[in-house]
Amino acid sequence: MELYAVIAPQRTTLYSAWVRQLAPMEWLASPLGPRVQEWSYESLGGLEGLLLRLDGELTEEDVHFLSYFALTVAVFQIHTHDPLLLAPLPLERSFVLPRTLLETRRYKGKTNELLTEFLLNLAWFASPWATHPHVRLRVLDPLCGGGTTLFAALVRGWDAFGVESDAKTVETTVAYLKHFLRTSRVKHNVQRSRLKGLGQRWTFHIKVMEPPLTCVIARGDTGDTFELLASPKAHLLIADFPYGVQHRGLVIDLISRGMNSWLRSLRQRATLVLVWDQRTLPREELIHLVEGFGGLEALDTPPWNQLLHPVDRVIKKRDILVLRRV
Repeated sequence: MELYAVIAPQRTTLYSAWVRQLAPMEWLASPLGPRVQEWSYESLGGLEGLLLRLDGELTEEDVHFLSYFALTVAVFQIHTHDPLLLAPLPLERSFVLPRTLLETRRYKGKTNELLTEFLLNLAWFASPWATHPHVRLRVLDPLCGGGTTLFAALVRGWDAFGVESDAKTVETTVAYLKHFLRTSRVKHNVQRSRLKGLGQRWTFHIKVMEPPLTCVIARGDTGDTFELLASPKAHLLIADFPYGVQHRGLVIDLISRGMNSWLRSLRQRATLVLVWDQRTLPREELIHLVEGFGGLEALDTPPWNQLLHPVDRVIKKRDILVLRRV
């Protein structure tokens, strides 16, 4: 079966570069990956995309699964008749909250929304729940910043839990989520808890499904993640190290201080995705560091070790490490 997948267009050349680099990796890392016999970059009608040859035909479940790809915006089946026919596949993605929750807020250091969704997909694809697309998952971001990962999870209908140390960032993130839900007329309630010696926690119950969607945002140290959140254990963890962390000592400190608490917050067989500037810490050293905590297995074969990408003119070697809890 031959397909043509249109890559998500981007506003800048730099963004286009990383999308182009990572789009085929999303296919290869997914449960459809073993069926990809060959692929290449192609341009049709001025749109850049991927030409893929797959083993076998796609089922309705496969097409539904494709609709969650972050870096592919349309897929066409190629019928090699005369004339050539491109038949669009019905990619219908359902959101439980408006996608504008993820896209509207802008601030310095925000990770691109598509990249955030790509990171969620990597964690999902590497997990045992990838073959069960209707399972409601829980996502943990122990370095949540302005909440992009949390919002990407909520839009998808997954519960989200985050920890951030900066008080102002937490206050503005909580205020943004409250304002968005109120102006979107989404029924919800929020509870604020003061945690002696630890920080504060805001718990949102968003009534768009049953049981209500949960979002917990805590202010405190990432090393206290388990105590701060006091929540059911998560299936997926995304830790996207802030762009300002460009010194190896800071990366090592965050992981050394946080990993044990992060692991206590995760289910067995959970998956973790760590994103960092490889110039600060070589990939081999990071793998040695995290596997030293025990019970973690790094995925370091293709396509999992082919995720290096540029972000901007300064950060040119951002890498992604995917791990399984074993």
